[in-house]
Amino acid sequence: MNYQEAKEYYMEYRGKKTMKDCRAFARVFESENRITGISTPYRLPKSDYEVGFFNEFSPYYEAIKNGVSRRKDEVNKKAYEAQNAIIDKFIENKVLDRINKEYQKIEKLNPSIKKIKHDDLNFIQTFDIIHGVCSGYNVDDINHFINSTEQERLETLKKQRKFAEENNVVFNWMLSEKTISKVGILFHRKKERDLKASKDRSSTVVMSDEEEMKIRTGIMNHNYMD
Repeated sequence: MNYQEAKEYYMEYRGKKTMKDCRAFARVFESENRITGISTPYRLPKSDYEVGFFNEFSPYYEAIKNGVSRRKDEVNKKAYEAQNAIIDKFIENKVLDRINKEYQKIEKLNPSIKKIKHDDLNFIQTFDIIHGVCSGYNVDDINHFINSTEQERLETLKKQRKFAEENNVVFNWMLSEKTISKVGILFHRKKERDLKASKDRSSTVVMSDEEEMKIRTGIMNHNYMD
């Protein structure tokens, strides 16, 4: 099985219908809930950068990070062969060097990501940072996803779920504690604005057709008498 066949088969096996797996969940959340300040508008090297990035690096990411079922059927046997074929190409194609060059491009355009601690020998971490940038996740959320411990993630996830239930919203990405707090402040401000707008609307006098006609008739009679 050559690399191209292995890549196509394995990504299909992993349930990736397209090579682009970059979803701007934070930006969608802002739009749906009429708030701003949660996502980050990063600069990318070129338009549709994320498409080329995922086409090139997603197969390696999936093959390295995710295993294949140990069931000995034909589907999993072929998937295992495809996974190995992709991993074999990782060193041959100097994939670690290539993704680090992509990271350097991104970092030059977005110095704020220097705050995210990562090991440049760790392909998975580097991929996740670039994925986060392409998706518009803020630095705190990306750093939390990459560097938090299992226990820290669980504790933050509990707070995230509690907020989602109390406010009837859906989060499709992992938030940092700082972002959860910020969303709470923004929601509070939005409720205050909505309440004020509602009071302003209710205080506006709405005139009936009959009242309007009386006033119009009075004005006409007044003008006629003059």
